[in-house]
Amino acid sequence: FLKPVSRSDVLDYMKVLSRISMDLQTMLKEVKAKQYKSKCEFKDDLDLMWSNCFVYTSTEVPSPPHPRH
Repeated sequence: FLKPVSRSDVLDYMKVLSRISMDLQTMLKEVKAKQYKSKCEFKDDLDLMWSNCFVYTSTEVPSPPHPRH
């Protein structure tokens, strides 16, 4: 999450994901450059990062069970 995914280290990353990748380093650069126009844009990138994580890892390992209510 800290840095962009290295395509040489994770060859199938972009094959699994249909969207762009996102990481905290990229988000920090955008914050410092004041590229986010709203909190919603920041949250969208954060959500994208989490979504990419879940999509990619769901092809690798079983997902945890859902909590019972």
